[in-house]
Amino acid sequence: MKKLLTPLLLILLAAPFLTACGDDDYYDEMTLSNREWRVVEVTGPSPYDRGDYFYFYRNGDFEIVGTGGLHEYGQWRVRNHTLQMLFDGSGYNVDIEAPIPVLDGGYAVLDCYDYYYNTRYTLRIVAERELGYRY
Repeated sequence: MKKLLTPLLLILLAAPFLTACGDDDYYDEMTLSNREWRVVEVTGPSPYDRGDYFYFYRNGDFEIVGTGGLHEYGQWRVRNHTLQMLFDGSGYNVDIEAPIPVLDGGYAVLDCYDYYYNTRYTLRIVAERELGYRY
């Protein structure tokens, strides 16, 4: 009986950790998607400024529109509670990986690892409005 209880106890203790990641990714994707996000604070050397806008569409596309004529686009996804952005024309590699330590409704913090510019920075963004559907 003791031999059976030990593996059973381990399985019961590990079960919440095995399912939590997928649930977080779904929540993150649903919260980020189909919204216009405005950058309200930038910490560190970043190609983005306060007032720039990120648009995350449900179909996996994104756009970034900012000061000085900045206009970038590509595809986005969430993996392991981390936003991954792949810019069009850069191949199939992830260009920005951003763990999401805070995502609370209309507010998010993105700790960005920017592989294109080889730099790290933090973006604080707030949701401005819902977007129409894009297919």
